[in-house]
Amino acid sequence: MGRMIKSWIIDLRHFLLPDGKVAPLPPRAERLFAYWTEIVSQATQYDDPTTLRCRRRPGRKPCKSLLTIFFDADNNDVLWFCPRCHDEGRIAGWEDTFWDNGGLEPEKPS
Repeated sequence: MGRMIKSWIIDLRHFLLPDGKVAPLPPRAERLFAYWTEIVSQATQYDDPTTLRCRRRPGRKPCKSLLTIFFDADNNDVLWFCPRCHDEGRIAGWEDTFWDNGGLEPEKPS
C-alpha cells in the first residue's frame, strides 16, 4: 500500500464571522484552525525563521519536523509542507485577518 498524501486547501474566510471573529467550531476543527492560523502567523513574520512543527502522527508517532512555509508568487496564498511526512497545504483568505502580521511591502522601483 502506498503512502497517503494529505493536501489541505483552506480559505480562512470560511471560518470567520462577518465581524472577523472565529465562528463556533467543533473541538477538532478548532484545533486544526488554530494550526492553520499559526502557519499564517509565522508566514507573515517575514524575517523570522519558522519554528512551527508538523502536527501529523504517521504510524501514531509524532512527526514534529519543522514545516517549510512560503508564499505562492502568483496569488499570495500561504503554502506549507512537511519534508518528513509530506503533509502539505495552501491557505487563502488570510490577508487582513487577526493572524496577518503585516502586509507585504511593495517593491520600490530601482
